[in-house]
Amino acid sequence: MNWDIHYQELAEYLLPYQSDFTQYRFEGGKVMDKINTSIGPTSAKALANSLHGLVTSSYIQWFKLLPRDQKMQRSVFLKQYLEQVTYKMYQVLNSGESGFQTAVDELYQNMVVFGTGIISIESTFLQGRPWITFRTHNLRNIVVEEDNTGKVDTIYREMCLTSKQAIQEFGIENISGAIHKDFTSGGSKEFKFLHVIAPNIFLKAGAKGPLGMPFMS
Repeated sequence: MNWDIHYQELAEYLLPYQSDFTQYRFEGGKVMDKINTSIGPTSAKALANSLHGLVTSSYIQWFKLLPRDQKMQRSVFLKQYLEQVTYKMYQVLNSGESGFQTAVDELYQNMVVFGTGIISIESTFLQGRPWITFRTHNLRNIVVEEDNTGKVDTIYREMCLTSKQAIQEFGIENISGAIHKDFTSGGSKEFKFLHVIAPNIFLKAGAKGPLGMPFMS
């Protein structure tokens, strides 16, 4: 079933900056033309803020690490170690560089208005050291598939990247000739890419690396 028509109508009145499911909007164009009162967007934002504050607030601890084995839970050394790891995780999540708080705020807005949302976590480098970043994606660019039990197991995401962004994302050795030509000529043309996350059909139980992972990307 195509939900774009329903999402378009919801966005036009509740989340106007995402009202481009069935209508193309130029960057910087007006998006509030169908809103006569701010009650809808304000109420949706208020509910999203409440969820953010109750579930993943940056001011309170909302998770901690514990071993599954109850005997191991009594280990003082292990408890101290996991507390240190938890503290480091909160530092990353609440840092501006990870973008978690911004991304999860957008996620809650999508969940309030559309009933679903997509957030990704990606590995990167910050000042030469490994880091992670979070990003919430516009549902306009997303298609999902379910397995036989009704659980989402496959995600298709369309990406539009300039030649510079494509090189930063995939490396200059992995881009096409057209992208390389646009980049060397100083162009800023956008190219479409398809990112797919699906069950790993080459899965080998116990294997290390990609072959041992339940999903491939």
